[in-house]
Amino acid sequence: MTREELRSKLAEFKLETRGVKDVLKKRLKNYYKKQKLMQKEYINGDSCYDYICVVDFEATCEEGNPPEFVHEIIEFPVVLVNTRTLEISFFPLKSTFPLFGACWLRGRPCSGWKAICPVRNPIMAKSGGSHTGSGGACSFLPAAGQVTAVAFGLQEDTFQQYVKPEINPKLSDFCISLTGITQDIVDKADIFPQVLQNVIDWMRQRELGTKYSYSMLTDGSWDMSKFLNIQCRISRIKYPSFAKKWINIRKSYGNFYKVPRNQTKLTIMLENLGMNYDGRPHSGLDDSKNIARIAIRMLQDGCDLRVNERIHGGQLMTVSSSVPLEGAPAPQMPRYRN
Repeated sequence: MTREELRSKLAEFKLETRGVKDVLKKRLKNYYKKQKLMQKEYINGDSCYDYICVVDFEATCEEGNPPEFVHEIIEFPVVLVNTRTLEISFFPLKSTFPLFGACWLRGRPCSGWKAICPVRNPIMAKSGGSHTGSGGACSFLPAAGQVTAVAFGLQEDTFQQYVKPEINPKLSDFCISLTGITQDIVDKADIFPQVLQNVIDWMRQRELGTKYSYSMLTDGSWDMSKFLNIQCRISRIKYPSFAKKWINIRKSYGNFYKVPRNQTKLTIMLENLGMNYDGRPHSGLDDSKNIARIAIRMLQDGCDLRVNERIHGGQLMTVSSSVPLEGAPAPQMPRYRN
């Protein structure tokens, strides 16, 4: 089939039509496969994780990265992907703010009423009227003096904190230019053990490893096998158990779409899937969000994203696809090294 024929057939099934020909062919093939397996629990999602935690560290660096240079993590982002809804997870957002004599709709003044405008999926307040604009519906209260309003909505469920480096506390000009992380940002940041504790608290609040199964996911092997491994030694803490196994999306992408390793760089994967990079390259959080977009598209195309790498005794090892699926353990703060 030609690319246009593939796109036409995908459109017929109301599937995504963006991507290079090989991606479209794989997408259509997996759609037919899913139809045949519809009766099985596998397709109902019983064999995959409830959530995927996408991580992409930013670390200290120098131009050319001399062999003796020690990389320290300076940004710790996590993006939570819901494998059931196939989107970046959301959490409830509540904010309280004063309202005065005018109504505001998405930051623009209206007349006669006061608005309670949620960020996303609004929960409507009981009121005397409603107003629908480009940003969705808003609820209104009569304008009588100063009123305190509460906005309810949803926000992308992500974690991001910067980290103060200890061995090389002064960032190189190259590192600042590459990552956009300034010296002032890291000077005010916590050291790694505290940030790791904050990550663990964030994960526990979402009941990962207890109520919900999950796995870590990275763009390559280096985040866990190199950067996190080195950072734990610098900070004199043991390697966290929840990060000992992960999904290397480059491996998953290459195996699933049958493409060579040089076709598994972040921007190339996005391009081949018909997407553009969104945000600032080498921002850990933006990189993580874009990796999450790839993971979501792969899940939509029928890929069974599962752990394929682990670290054991400080060494990187491959995890066979024949190993029974097992989620990461409930996150716990590792002990300090003797």
